[in-house]
Amino acid sequence: MILNYLKLMRLENGLIAALGFIISIFIISQSYILNSTSILAAVILCLIVGGGNSLNDYFDYKIDKVNKPNRPIPSGKIKRKNALYFSLFLFFISISLSLLLRTTAIIIVSFVIIILIIYAKYSKCLSFYGNIIVATLVGLIFICAGFVLERMTATIIILSICAALVTLSRELIKDIEDIKGDKQAGALTLPIQIGKVKTKSLAFIFIIPAIILSLYLYFSKFFSIFYLIFILIGNMLLIFSFTLKASKSQKLMKISTIIILLAFLFR
Repeated sequence: MILNYLKLMRLENGLIAALGFIISIFIISQSYILNSTSILAAVILCLIVGGGNSLNDYFDYKIDKVNKPNRPIPSGKIKRKNALYFSLFLFFISISLSLLLRTTAIIIVSFVIIILIIYAKYSKCLSFYGNIIVATLVGLIFICAGFVLERMTATIIILSICAALVTLSRELIKDIEDIKGDKQAGALTLPIQIGKVKTKSLAFIFIIPAIILSLYLYFSKFFSIFYLIFILIGNMLLIFSFTLKASKSQKLMKISTIIILLAFLFR
């Protein structure tokens, strides 16, 4: 039962988001020591992502019956209404925990949750704008580290831009993967509007500036040779992912994202 709910919230995505946030804290503070505030913020972030994913599955259950029948809701492992309650519970816990932080954190958490609710309900009608919303929220994860420490650096801004661009690219690939169910549901995703080939080309275009910016950080002497090694591996996997079919491509992009994030540990 617990495992099904972890699958519903896609825990791995929340952990990746938390990892990105923690690495941003390391970069800004120039220390590998986390205080209680940073840890709490990372936990809140993980819960918000889980709540958003659960709510998204609640609204997209008909599409998932076609695209992802093994997901907890379409497979019958979790009742649809229970997925909704679980999502709201995660959001409630997130807001409650944010009360332990500054007022700014409460506002940010509440705002993000509102956006996630709107996105979950209307994502299939938003077309490319929906992809941009997700990419922007992912980019803000790294910026939020600056709010927690009340400090911002050029490296964090660049990392935020790279994360947003790669996420935007991956979201387009995921839309290609889901095109069959989306068509049946009358969704207006970009692959349905302009076709798979053009969408995949556009997705590739978005990762180019991300790759350039990640290399810029090394040649600007921000990071060590170990950073370059991880970045090159991650970037090569990103490029290679576009030679695969959509389902495998987006999974490899997730792996490459983790590798690229780990690169930022090497100053």
